[in-house]
Amino acid sequence: MAYRIENARPEHIPGVCEAHRTAVLSVGPGPYTAKELEAWAAGMRPEKMERVLAEEGITLLVAADDAGVAGFILFAPTEVKALYVHPGHGHRGLGGRLLALAEQACRQHGASALRLTASRNAVPFYAGHGFQAVGRDVFPLRGGLLLECVTMEKALTSVGS
Repeated sequence: MAYRIENARPEHIPGVCEAHRTAVLSVGPGPYTAKELEAWAAGMRPEKMERVLAEEGITLLVAADDAGVAGFILFAPTEVKALYVHPGHGHRGLGGRLLALAEQACRQHGASALRLTASRNAVPFYAGHGFQAVGRDVFPLRGGLLLECVTMEKALTSVGS
């Protein structure tokens, strides 16, 4: 499948929110309760993402095909803030491609390391891409719920190293 990866535009926002919601709800039982998943899925709202698009130093890349947004990554020069792939596009390397593009951009901005807060179900994905767990964290959700997460880091080597 060929994806166009580009900087997000306002017309991508509904697809970004839908990819997030669908990806979160596909996690299934295990790492989180149904109530936590529902609150997490509801957390990415169009008005919030529109503000994010306007923030200085924040990049939102989307991967899209003819049907719409298949995945996205939101990052700052030293931190991945969000990475989601619609489950209909999962297990095709798209998340890894988006992560590699963010790493490249962060290196170009002079970052020597990249940090993120991973949901428990995403830890194996990030570990497979060279991230190491460095601590525990919680992500606040609507309704006062707290989502248990893992803080992870990856040293960024210079291009060509």
